[in-house]
Amino acid sequence: MDAIRLNLLLALTLAGCTFPVKNDEGGDTAAVVSELDDIPTSNIPNCDGDQLLFGIELRDSSGDLVASVPAGSRTDLWATIGNPCDTTIDYQTDTQCLVESWSIEGGGFDPTTYSFLCSPEPEARTLQSGKQIRRLVSPVNDLSAGVYTIGISFSFSTSDAGSKETESISLQVTDG
Repeated sequence: MDAIRLNLLLALTLAGCTFPVKNDEGGDTAAVVSELDDIPTSNIPNCDGDQLLFGIELRDSSGDLVASVPAGSRTDLWATIGNPCDTTIDYQTDTQCLVESWSIEGGGFDPTTYSFLCSPEPEARTLQSGKQIRRLVSPVNDLSAGVYTIGISFSFSTSDAGSKETESISLQVTDG
């Protein structure tokens, strides 16, 4: 059996195949964007998970924030969670994912939501004072000209209303 695996590996190597397969078109902003940043803090009494700052970012292949891009270009969707308190916050996500889904609508297309496969078990997490975490959600590629609304549903429910934390952002796609 080991000989078969070695022959398969040798055949793939000689054929020029490499794994994992990666979409190199447009670059990878994950290599140029920090996943942990500093943010300003303040003295907030009884600071808990409800004070976390949830955000959404669109970045080009060089890692710069964008609100408008030419048609056909690559833009990456990022989720952010920040702790503005002067103390560490212990919080819990509803599932094992920080982001449960993202959606896009506009440009003449039907609204579409993409959900992630997440373990349904809650996960305890900690975010240090004055820190913001950033996670790559998805590339947003090859959109035609138009205005799009892109949204993220975080795996976090507020204690007040029990509703999911959501954020959205607008993206203008221009003709080349």
